[in-house]
Amino acid sequence: GGGGGSPFVVVGGGDDDLRRRLVSTAGPDVHLLGPSDSVVGWLLAADLFLLTSEWEARALVVQEAMAAGLPVVATRTGGLPGLVEGVGALAPVGDVDALAARVRDLLRDTQARREAGERGRERARTWPSTHERAARWHTWYEGGPDVP
Repeated sequence: GGGGGSPFVVVGGGDDDLRRRLVSTAGPDVHLLGPSDSVVGWLLAADLFLLTSEWEARALVVQEAMAAGLPVVATRTGGLPGLVEGVGALAPVGDVDALAARVRDLLRDTQARREAGERGRERARTWPSTHERAARWHTWYEGGPDVP
C-alpha cells in the first residue's frame, strides 16, 4: 500500500452502492478484489481475518479462517461468539473503534497473533468432518436418535 499502514484486502462481492462508496473513500491501503472462487491463497497470506457483520449464523468463512490458523476479529452477533470466544477477538456490532483497536492490537503483537491463530486452529480441529456431519444427518433422517 502507499499510505504506510497495513494493507486491507477485501475479497468478495456485495452491495454495489457500498462498493462505490468504498472505492471513493478508501485509502491506498484498501484493496477491493471482488468475488473469488477460491480464497485459500488469501487466507494463507493474511495476518488476520476481520468480519464486521451485523448478523451471522455460523459463518463458514470464519471457520475457514480459523482452520487456516488466522486470528479472527469479528462482531459479537449471531453464532460468531460461539466460534470466536476464547480464541479470537470480538467487538460490538457497529463499534468501528473497538474493531479497529482489536485489529491494531493483533497487528502490533506478533506473538499474540500467532497464539490466537493457533487457538483457532486447535478449535477447528475439534469440529466434525464433512463426512461425520453427513453421517449424523443421514442417521437423523432415518429416524435415529443422533440429531445433527
